[in-house]
Amino acid sequence: MDERRDVATQLRAVQALRDVPIVFLTAAVQSNEIDSHQGLIGGYPFLAKPANLQDLLQCIENHSHVSTASRTSSKQG
Repeated sequence: MDERRDVATQLRAVQALRDVPIVFLTAAVQSNEIDSHQGLIGGYPFLAKPANLQDLLQCIENHSHVSTASRTSSKQG
């Protein structure tokens, strides 16, 4: 888990990558466990391996909208 968080922290530290959505793909949980984790690991969305392309694209799209909304509200406040 710490390695994933470290990678996310490093990505967020680079200005050019700050807005890139982060989605973890993991074999540490099974797809039926996603709801029990609220679909998040360390505050970032994740998919259980093996993940299909449609689920990955949907997760990225969902996360992009959430990230954009968070950034917009933090800039306004």
